[in-house]
Parts: sequence; structure tokens; C-alpha cells
Amino acid sequence: MATLESTPQATEPDVAPRVRWRIWPVDVAWMQGIAITLLAAVSLAEQYVIHIRQRADLEEFLIAVDVDAEGNIPTWFAVVSLLACAAVLGAIAGRVRRDGGPYAGHWRGLAVLFVVLSIDELAQLHEHLGRLQSMWNTHGLFFFAWVIPGAAFVAAVGLVYARFLARLPGVTRRRFIVAALVYVAGVLGVEAIGGWRAETMGMNNMTHSVIATIEEVLEMSGVAMFLVALIRHLAGEGHHLVIDVGSKPERTP
Repeated sequence: MATLESTPQATEPDVAPRVRWRIWPVDVAWMQGIAITLLAAVSLAEQYVIHIRQRADLEEFLIAVDVDAEGNIPTWFAVVSLLACAAVLGAIAGRVRRDGGPYAGHWRGLAVLFVVLSIDELAQLHEHLGRLQSMWNTHGLFFFAWVIPGAAFVAAVGLVYARFLARLPGVTRRRFIVAALVYVAGVLGVEAIGGWRAETMGMNNMTHSVIATIEEVLEMSGVAMFLVALIRHLAGEGHHLVIDVGSKPERTP
């Protein structure tokens, strides 16, 4: 995922030694893909034990690996991935601003958006919109009524960032769009299908668990694709993503 470079002690007394990690997009893609596959497989196995083998007594322990549950290992992975995107977006925004390039504010806005998404993933804020179902009396694909304001939000972001997308390099633009489509397909599309099935069959069954797993895999895959696209965008412009660790040099009097 990264190469480790150690910078030796410089001769000047005010220059501190540094350790640098250079991150390669292909390694990030492999690591993300392996992690998502393992999380999905283990979660499906957990649901099989609970619903098919009828071992509901183990749910208290197995929920730690359920991709559709909260405050567990899959949640931690999703939050870290979203924050990683936010960090890279912040780095790109800073570089664009220093170089006097266009749309630095749009890059910064995306960074803030991904921080908000990570908070929502951790705190499940959108779940509090569940009361909209009873208020609006929604059914079918809109049984989980929060997908309605969610779709409106996605459309608004698309309109705000349309010109920004158009100005991106072609390959970067295509990667961003594909990643967004995969993510939205999970967070809204499969979520709507899950709501329709939940209304007719309930949520405590293997069918709902499989639908929820597909939804979460699409969400995690979309974020992973976007993270890799960001790193490739940097590489395409002649930059590399490097984590630089070192002590702050002392100032000479």
C-alpha cells in the first residue's frame, strides 16, 4: 500500500529526520477490494448462521461483523475509508489553492462532504429520518422514506458540481462518475429495494440480509473507487501522495 522511505539525519542541527510513506493507487485498490470482499463474506456467513441455522442466540456476538449493523468492524472500515477520501481531497484543495488553480473551493467542499458522510456513517444520522415514513405514509420503494430527501440532496450536489466535473481531465471525470454511480446505486437504489422487501417480508430474514449486504458492498466499493481515483488524479498531474512524519525543527535563536 505504501513504500517506506527514511530520510537520514541532515547535517544542519535545525533539520529533523523524517519518515515518508509513498502510497500507490494499485495497492490501495487491492487492499480495499480484499477488505470489502472479506467483510461481505463474513457478514453473509454470520447471517446464514442466524437465519438459516437458526442460531439467534449467537447474534449478540456475531453482530460485530454484520455490515448492516452499527458501531462494529464494518462501520469502522467505512468511516476510515470516507475520512481517507476527505484527507486526500483536502490535500488536493490545498495544492490547487497554492498553485492558483480553479475550483479549489469545490475540492474543499468535497472534503467537508466526506467528513459529514463519515459522521453520518458512524452516528447513523439519516436513520432518524425514519419517522418520515409515518408522516408521509410512504410505501413500496419509498418505504424507507429518507431516500426521497437523499435523492434530492444527490441531485443538488450533481447540479452544483456539474461544471467542476466538466473541467476535470476526461479519465478522472469518468472515474469520479462511475464511483458516484456505484455509491448512489447502493445508498439509494438498493436501499429502496430493501425498503420494499422490508415492508412485505420484514427485516429479520435472510433475504433482507442479502439485500442489505449488496447495498453496503456497493457503498464501500464506490468509496474505494473514488479514493483510488483521487490518488490516480494526483499521479496523473505529476504528484504523489506521501505521508511525511517527522518532528518539528527547532528554531535557531
